[in-house]
Amino acid sequence: MGWPRWRRPLQEHHRDKLIVCAQGYDGIFHVAESALLLGAKLNEVPPGIGTLPDILARYGRTAHG
Repeated sequence: MGWPRWRRPLQEHHRDKLIVCAQGYDGIFHVAESALLLGAKLNEVPPGIGTLPDILARYGRTAHG
């Protein structure tokens, strides 16, 4: 199978992720998810991300606090 071939699915799984550290907290977010949290309007949202209220609910938050 070889190292590069073994590594490819792992790279695809972790593609488009970023680490966010703010106010003593940290987390790993999808780039599209973090863009929506920051107020950006996306033309196409990747499957599984959801809407802004979906993302906030996933982390136990609401739009007003």
